[in-house]
Amino acid sequence: MSIALTLLPLVGAGEAPEPPPDPPAEVTWDAAVSSASLTIYDGGYSVQATGGSWYSATTETDPSTDKFYCECVVNDSAHSGGSDSALTIGYAPPSTDLTSGSTFLGNATDTGAYIAGDTVREQGESDTSFGVTFSSGDIVGMAIDRTTGEGWIAVNGTWVNSGDPAAGTGPVFVVVPASARVAISARVRNSNTGDVTLRTKNSEFSYSVPSGFKGYAEPV
Repeated sequence: MSIALTLLPLVGAGEAPEPPPDPPAEVTWDAAVSSASLTIYDGGYSVQATGGSWYSATTETDPSTDKFYCECVVNDSAHSGGSDSALTIGYAPPSTDLTSGSTFLGNATDTGAYIAGDTVREQGESDTSFGVTFSSGDIVGMAIDRTTGEGWIAVNGTWVNSGDPAAGTGPVFVVVPASARVAISARVRNSNTGDVTLRTKNSEFSYSVPSGFKGYAEPV
């Protein structure tokens, strides 16, 4: 006695298979709207200061969602105490001119930054110190909610200000514009050179994306 097994098709007759998911976008620093006094290298993913004045850079594309997460790997020592930081990590809209010299996130229109020496500065707001610095080898995570105008910073996986992006509590940024992109300011200071590599894909992250957020480059 033989038993015939019938294999059911994975898709209905005449139906096309589901297409593969869209790959993440390639998000790099945008030389066209960033200062020419910064060196953009590593295929556009890394940026380095070249002088003692502050210069700024931003990404070339918008995030895939209004609630995004990214990481910045600090490649060179960014903080040597007090006001001697060489790197800030934050946000800027594409409408803000970052090409001129001494353009500093937090002073330029609609920008904000977490300074390596532990202070948050947002344009039009009072500076706030949170007591958490970052330097060479650290990984700085940033979660931004462009719908509420809030943002969070993590250093090596620990959210500053006891923040919780998923719950919407403890933000360090409070006036983020709806068109914000990732941005940095960098300079050379006391032998420290602001130098950072951007991560925007889930496969690159060292830490988990907060619930409700997506990697900057990940498709919706």
